[in-house]
Amino acid sequence: MKSFVNLLVVIPIGPTCTIEFVLDTISSVMYYVQSHKKIIIVDDSQIPEHEKKIKDLFPAVVILKNKKSHGKLFGVVYQFVSCLFLRPRSFYL
Repeated sequence: MKSFVNLLVVIPIGPTCTIEFVLDTISSVMYYVQSHKKIIIVDDSQIPEHEKKIKDLFPAVVILKNKKSHGKLFGVVYQFVSCLFLRPRSFYL
């Protein structure tokens, strides 16, 4: 069953991402956005600790993970992120 929201925030994170910046971004969205929202992290970082840190502080955040990194060449990260937009769309839009 679909869960309707007013705003769907998608935050992609990659292998060079600093987790503190991600946590700060999530905190800002939670603080400043007052409408009914869902935050989705598209995780291509391949760093398992990222998911734990995010879930510990923000249990309602949805994390979509790539099973393995496909590298940075030829727009592979872009393609992965684009494909993952289909999943939240089917649940929330």
